[in-house]
Parts: sequence; C-alpha cells; structure tokens
Amino acid sequence: MAPPRTGRAADALAAAAVTVALAAAPDERARDDTRPSGPPSRTPLLAVVVLLAVLAASSFAVRSWALPVVLLLGAEAALVLVAARWSRPASASTAVLVLVVAGLLIPARPVSGGPQGDVLVLGEVVVAFSVLLAWTAGSSVRARDAYRTALQQQETAAAVAAERLRIARELHDVVAHSIGVIAIQAGVGSRVLDSRPEEARKALDAIEGTSREALRGLRRTLGTLREGDGTAAYAPVPGLRDLADLVGTARSTGLGVELEAHGLEQGLPAEVDLAAYRILQEALTNVARHSGGGTCRVRVEVALRRVLLEVRDPGPALAGREAGGYGLVGMQERVSALGGTLVAGPEGAGWCVRAELPVGRP
Repeated sequence: MAPPRTGRAADALAAAAVTVALAAAPDERARDDTRPSGPPSRTPLLAVVVLLAVLAASSFAVRSWALPVVLLLGAEAALVLVAARWSRPASASTAVLVLVVAGLLIPARPVSGGPQGDVLVLGEVVVAFSVLLAWTAGSSVRARDAYRTALQQQETAAAVAAERLRIARELHDVVAHSIGVIAIQAGVGSRVLDSRPEEARKALDAIEGTSREALRGLRRTLGTLREGDGTAAYAPVPGLRDLADLVGTARSTGLGVELEAHGLEQGLPAEVDLAAYRILQEALTNVARHSGGGTCRVRVEVALRRVLLEVRDPGPALAGREAGGYGLVGMQERVSALGGTLVAGPEGAGWCVRAELPVGRP
C-alpha cells in the first residue's frame, strides 16, 4: 500500500526547505573560484529550489502529471546550469536533492490503469536517468571551460616566459659586450698609465664611449618595458648599419679586425637586422675576451634570401677560458627564432662562429 500523499508531500517540502536554507547560507567553499568569471551566481541554484518547492506543493492541488513533469524538467534545466557553474560537490549535492524530492513525490501521484508498482519503478528510473543526464551535461560544460581556462593560462605563461627571455637576452647583449670592452680598456689603461699617458687617455675615452652606448641600450630596453607595447625607444634599434661602429669599438680594445661586408645597402626586416648585429657583437666580444692572437676576420654577406655572418679567430685561445656562459646560448636562441642555422666551435687553434639567417622577403 502506498504511503499517504500528505506524508510524502510533507517530506518533499522539508527537503526543499533544507535546500533553500543551504542556498541562502553563505558557503564560499562550495564556490568554484578557479573560473575566470569569479564566484558563480546563485540564481540557478535558487531556481532549482523554487521549482522543487512548487513541484512539492502541486502534489496537493494538481492530479494531472503534466505540471509536475514540466516543473521537473525545469529543475533539471536549472541543474545543468548549477553543474556548469558550481563546484562538483555542490552540483552533485543539488542533483541528489532533486532525486530525493522527485523520488518522494512519484509514489504520491495517482496512477490510472496498469500495475501501479511497475509504473512507479519505471518513473523512478526515468527520473534518475534524466537527473543524471542533466548533471553530466552541466559537468561536461564546466570541464570544457576549465580546460579552456587552463589552456589560456598556459599560453599566457608561455608568452610571459618568452618576453622574459627576450629581455634577458637583450640585456645580456648590451651589458656583457659593454662590460667586456670596459674591462679590457681598463686593463690597458692601467698598464700604460705611467709609460704612455696618451694611450691611457685613449683607453679612458673608449671606456666613456662604451659606457654611454651601454646606457643608451639600457634606456631603450627599459623604455620598452615601461610602454609594454614594444614601441618606446630612447635610441634607434641597432642593426648592420652600425657595423662600422661595432668594429671600431672592437678595434679600440686592441683587437685587429679584418672586415669583409657585401650587400649592406639592402634593407632587412627589423628582427633579422637586430639579430645579425647582436650575433656579431657577441662573437667579437668573445674574441676580445678569450683570444690570444689579437686578430679576427669578420665576413658579412646580405643576399636576397639570406644573411651570412662569419667571425673567425685564428687563435690561440687564452689559458683559463671559461667553457660556460650565456653568449652562445643567446646566439643560438636568436638564430632559432628566425629559423636559421648556427655553427660555433673550435677551428684549428682558434674559434669560428658561422650563422645563416633567412630573410623573408615578399
């Protein structure tokens, strides 16, 4: 014998009342704060509560199945939104409450014709399946949004890391080259200060010029950081048009540089122009710091589709040369970013750096 309708309706109303109390209580732990839009709205949860309360009340006044089915479908639609916007424990609890309320009310509905037990069991199964389907659909939406958010965060982190690497590489190229030249000139000046004051003065002048160049480079890099869009610059970005000045700086350290350049009058994309300059700058700095021969040969060829850079140090290398450092790593990163090739290694008693950069012309 089926339990009285009033008793089951009262149980359903009690369950709905508990749901109302849980929804009204501020429970920040149930919120899914990982979603980019912030804390979820309570509206879908309150909609579930209201629809369940109306569903329970309709058991007293309405004998037709039409209204309860519509109300249950509405509650399941709201459950989809709850599962999509709230954390898994909160949405699962809401799904269980929908099952409890619907399970208590189905036996309280009158059944006309047929075995009442079979119809009620079938109704319970259909309701359980539909509630599970609604919860699964909402959870799938939530999982998809979480994946999309995680992917965006990874892309942002990768962009930040790439920008940090670019800044570190640029600062290394500016500071390491300048400090290396300054250290060499300071050593020369200290050795000839008493015997050849004029040479010492030239060394000090070279230190001053290199220091000013380094400051301009630092201001340009820091200016770009302040703007954030890469447009700010206190000085023009260096390129192969500054090759003569670069070679002159290297020669001021006492290094004999033989330059062979072809095609410098051709315009280059800004990123290729800067990369070529930085590669030559780093290679010359390494020769000045580590070569014992005092001479090197620089070859630059700018063609229609490529730029060839070559710095040969006949050697021999100074004793105690460091094997590590970021110079070669920075050169390799610049070349790789442009899709070029870099070969750097011993050649006879000396060292050779050879880079080839593609030029993407229309």
